Amino acid sequence: MEIYDVYQRYIQQQMDKLETLGYSKSWALAEGRYLMKPLVEDIISKDAAEPINEEILTQRMAKVRCMVVEDNGIRSIVSAETVHEMPEINIFESKMTQAAEYLLKEIKSEATLNDLIGVVCADDNFLNGVKNIVCNYEANNILHQYAISNKEVSTILISHKQRRIKLTYSLKKDIWYEFVLRNRRYSSLLYIPKNEFIIDGLESEIGVKTYRGIYIRSDVPIYTYILKMIGVFLKEETDENRLLLEIFLSTIFDTDILERIYSPDVDANRMFRHMTENGFVRVSDELQKKMWEKVDSEEFVQIVLRQNYSLYSIHNWSRKEEEL
Repeated sequence: MEIYDVYQRYIQQQMDKLETLGYSKSWALAEGRYLMKPLVEDIISKDAAEPINEEILTQRMAKVRCMVVEDNGIRSIVSAETVHEMPEINIFESKMTQAAEYLLKEIKSEATLNDLIGVVCADDNFLNGVKNIVCNYEANNILHQYAISNKEVSTILISHKQRRIKLTYSLKKDIWYEFVLRNRRYSSLLYIPKNEFIIDGLESEIGVKTYRGIYIRSDVPIYTYILKMIGVFLKEETDENRLLLEIFLSTIFDTDILERIYSPDVDANRMFRHMTENGFVRVSDELQKKMWEKVDSEEFVQIVLRQNYSLYSIHNWSRKEEEL
């Protein structure tokens, strides 16, 4: 028996013991998460423990019941392995569901997330009839990553009124181009649809920011430009060209350019010169120079710098007077 088997059994025993003592399932789950934290969650921490073999660790620990799933109002604690085997799951990003999950941890009750949302949204319980809702997904947890590693986002639904994003994950069908945004301390992901992909509920936004990354819709002009630039950079598919493309995409989607830099009287040409001379992405001057050599400056200025774009996020402040 390997050390990870012993660790996995110990954690599951501690969680089961808490439930027998009358603690809520969510409380027991939180304690299990604490015990697993050094190996499976703190992967971005300086103090994170390096597993001897991450693949074996994931295989063993994926058997621990560490994920909350609600299916048509029935709440269960299941393993990452179980979620991995599901053909489709749903994840909600919502301050409301986050608060409800916290409350469920604190109370000794068999109440469900669906029950609590039903009280708050009696006339419009958005969880009713939704299958396989993963209630506690954490993007930095390697077990949660494994649980959805065979899936991709197949549907996105936005509710401006309730500040909510619903992401449906289905078995992979190669819907997205996936790129790493490289100018943060921690990398993020950018998803560009390969074909038509409509994000229901968006208004003027060109896409959504989620905990896993940015998803862009296909029915906006900048999408056509991005597809063109993917072709320009990857005309020859080399590691360097892909890196240059990701620097280019990071310049657009992971800085202040897209959402904050625009104003009707902006001197776009001056801004472009500033960008090419100083760089917005933390990479070498040589890579910056190579990247800009592939970009038509006039086209970039016209499409990126002279347009007003925004991305939807549940952290956005509402600007509608009727919602203030």
